[in-house]
Amino acid sequence: RDLPLARRLVWAQAEKAPDAPSAPSPPGEAALAVLFAAGTLVVVLTYVGVASLAAWSSDPLRRAGLSPTDDLRACRAVDASAGRVVDVTSTANRWRRTARLRLGVELAGVAVAAPGVFPFTWPLGLVFVAVGAVVAGLPRVILVRTDQLTGSTGPPRWWLPGRRRLRVAVYSVVSGGCVLAGIAGVVLFGVGAVMTSPLFRVNVAIAVVSVALVAAGTLLYRRTLRVAAATAWELRQVDPRPMVLYLRAFADDALTLRSARYARPLLLERLSPRGFDRFEETIARTLTAVGPVVAVNPPDTGLAPLGAARDTLDPEDWQPQVAHRIRAAGLIVIGAAPATPAPGLAWELSAVDGHQRWPTTVLVLPPLPSEQLRRRWTRFAALIDDTTMAGHHLPPDPTSVLVVTGSPATGWTAMTATRRDEWTYAAGLAVATERITGFVGTPVPPDT
Repeated sequence: RDLPLARRLVWAQAEKAPDAPSAPSPPGEAALAVLFAAGTLVVVLTYVGVASLAAWSSDPLRRAGLSPTDDLRACRAVDASAGRVVDVTSTANRWRRTARLRLGVELAGVAVAAPGVFPFTWPLGLVFVAVGAVVAGLPRVILVRTDQLTGSTGPPRWWLPGRRRLRVAVYSVVSGGCVLAGIAGVVLFGVGAVMTSPLFRVNVAIAVVSVALVAAGTLLYRRTLRVAAATAWELRQVDPRPMVLYLRAFADDALTLRSARYARPLLLERLSPRGFDRFEETIARTLTAVGPVVAVNPPDTGLAPLGAARDTLDPEDWQPQVAHRIRAAGLIVIGAAPATPAPGLAWELSAVDGHQRWPTTVLVLPPLPSEQLRRRWTRFAALIDDTTMAGHHLPPDPTSVLVVTGSPATGWTAMTATRRDEWTYAAGLAVATERITGFVGTPVPPDT
């Protein structure tokens, strides 16, 4: 409220000074609001763009070609006609385009609403806020949600024990406070005010500090999710659906995949400086729509990472408990082609084979460059040779393979794509689970 008045007084005093050059007319209130809003949007988009560019430049898969070798293309054509190869590229591309369209419409709504948040533009500014809110909300209403990056990798659960509930509450307040303070700093005193104030350096410094607060708040939010994430036992108490059991070599817990942050529904997720999520998070997001995704912690795990809900089992008695889960699971997901064929994973494959669970098992290949994946795939295929699936040959070239399903009666079916990213993995898992369980989910934007 005081800013327009102060600006007018400064110009009026400048005009009264002797031999003063003619001062330009002060901008009106509407122009001030637009300058502030435009500056804020520039800061936010620059911050997100720089973070995304940094993630892209450090992604080892950005140039990884997933085309099959020439000598296998004819075989792939035959397999596709027989239903043994399913290309999910078009599905993933459609989901990606829809998410980008949704983001564009939401940004247009924010651009319309932003000038109206300043009190000196009211009551007309309130009309802009209302119109902008309607435009930004349209994608959630009229656009068909066509991606399968769904579910949650650990939302706060307020029925947690008292100590964890207190930690979650404290982290949430601090995280939200940092983000709100950062956004307020950018809006009120940051680059948005450069055109209306001669204190350029101060404004830039405030904008930098505000962006740092936003980044710190989003990172603390992930810590909050980890503290609040339910254990496998807790999750199964509130979700009666058959579990989705995720089996993998513990050494592959560090696998990451570049995240599609622009498709996240939460502002805290979109503003995160993290360009990569753990690969397990992508699997858990997609398959939560099928059932509660559970896994086993490595021994001596402290705070579990985001992804599947976990329990820590007794190292001396883990096999009977895992065998029970294999029998009870509605769907089994195995992290194929591990860095090293650990004895534990070999035993789990034998248990899946012994309990005849291949028809409800999905093999997920890791997000790795082609040459590294080929070496791992060869070692993993040797483990399958000791099972009843040995009579059916796995795809010999895993270059374009994302997900594999199979049964002793029909053999293997591979879900392939021309790239290896969050969208194609989600599409491959969605197609695989639909073929196995008949589940047809309601696709929603990727969230955590």
